[in-house]
Amino acid sequence: NLRADLSGTSVTLTWAASPSGGVAGYHVWMNNGATSSIIATVTSGGPSLTTSYDQGAGAVRYYTVKAYGAASPDSSASSVAGGYPTGIVGAETWARVQTPVVVSYNISVNINSVPNPNDQLKNLELWYLGPSGASAAVIVGTTQVTTPRTPVFPVTSPAWDGQPAGVYQLRFYYYRSSKGTTSALATKNFTCSGASGPNTAAPQAIP
Repeated sequence: NLRADLSGTSVTLTWAASPSGGVAGYHVWMNNGATSSIIATVTSGGPSLTTSYDQGAGAVRYYTVKAYGAASPDSSASSVAGGYPTGIVGAETWARVQTPVVVSYNISVNINSVPNPNDQLKNLELWYLGPSGASAAVIVGTTQVTTPRTPVFPVTSPAWDGQPAGVYQLRFYYYRSSKGTTSALATKNFTCSGASGPNTAAPQAIP
């Protein structure tokens, strides 16, 4: 009952534990159309087991799970759940997964909020710098931060969802209550690629 569910370029494999005794664990196999290899080993458990694998954009891969014992070789391929695409690898039926060529990203920011009596984070601007970091940036959207929170809180915006791969820049603005002005505080570039962009820390604490 192997299921292969896709999110972006990440494949989550879920299967039911073997009803047979003597199972020490499970080998998760992947075939790229030419060769097969074990990409994960999951120890025995149940009744449901899961693992994830990032296969990249625009790719076709085949997956199966095989149980093994302490002193026995891998079993035959797991059956594939109904409704999931399949392909033949050797003489076995494996789950087939195709990832789209273009992957979009929902961007969010985790902010480390440091209390300050004079400075308060006001706006976050997200700018797109192109696939490889163009010099002319285009603003994606602005999110207002109206309530200071600590120590870490996420900021999201509908305008930040469904963005293409490439280089982005966050621009932080704060309100200086002692002077009644709004000023740019810092910028930070990051890249969205693969299943998700890297976790990127701001270069300084944001009041």
